[in-house]
Amino acid sequence: MENAQKVALVTGASSGIGWATAKLLAGHGYFVAAAARRLDRLERLAREFPDKVLALQCDVADERQVRAAVHKVLERWGKIDVLVNNAGIMRVAPFLDQPESNDRLQVETNLLGVIYMLRAVLPAMVKQGSGTVVNVASVLGRVARPMAAVYTATKWGIVGFTDALRKEFGKKNVRFICVEPGMVRTELHPRQEFENAIRSAGVEEPLEPEDIASAILYCLEQPKRVTVAEITVRPATQEM
Repeated sequence: MENAQKVALVTGASSGIGWATAKLLAGHGYFVAAAARRLDRLERLAREFPDKVLALQCDVADERQVRAAVHKVLERWGKIDVLVNNAGIMRVAPFLDQPESNDRLQVETNLLGVIYMLRAVLPAMVKQGSGTVVNVASVLGRVARPMAAVYTATKWGIVGFTDALRKEFGKKNVRFICVEPGMVRTELHPRQEFENAIRSAGVEEPLEPEDIASAILYCLEQPKRVTVAEITVRPATQEM
């Protein structure tokens, strides 16, 4: 389906799920504002889709950077049809062994970053009378896991936050979708840490970022009368 008139803003777009989503949407005709801290990676994506992708250096934990990035998107295209809040950080260790800096980093990026982005984008969506927000949470937004308590808290927060806003903004024609991935091979974990995790969980083949990107596109392509309010995507052998 061609979406040449639609504009999507994707955070955490320099790698993993964000990169795969930005690339898939650009390939399906969206204009894509790809936002992340690592500008050099975003520029590679922009070179691949020179007429479709705008590279935006933005740390979602910095409210001023968020507002500046959203301003640039609106200045260029005049609207934002889709917001994919994907940027996230995970630190795995016993709770008492983690420094407070890790707590702040995860809360500011995973939770406050989503709030900052929505405060910047939602007024434009309400004004234009339409929009779709995709918040990328995690299966850890539904089940608890030791060694990742703060990360789990942020993702539980995103699940509840998304559903509350879905109920608040549904009559304003703004859809809210919560995507909850299982184990995905991304830069969220160091390579060896991830290999240990999937082996411990008995997962034979983890998901790839493109699997989540495809799920996001599926949600976006539903008719206006349909909101896929929540979608969980797990590896076939992941029990949690």
